[in-house]
Amino acid sequence: MIEGKYGESREAVIGGARIEYIFSQIFIKSINRMNPFEYLTDTDIRTAIRNANGLRKSLFLPEAAF
Repeated sequence: MIEGKYGESREAVIGGARIEYIFSQIFIKSINRMNPFEYLTDTDIRTAIRNANGLRKSLFLPEAAF
């Protein structure tokens, strides 16, 4: 079914096609409706970046802050 070779139902999207539909249509729309900065202030973001640097200053932003 995941490979798309299950042929009994022609009325519904099933198997791998259903998984692809969920990720490409439903999941993407849900993610796009989210506001990742809704509960974060600029101060929170600056603090996370500073805490991720450790003892040394860095030229670039560390991945740990994100």
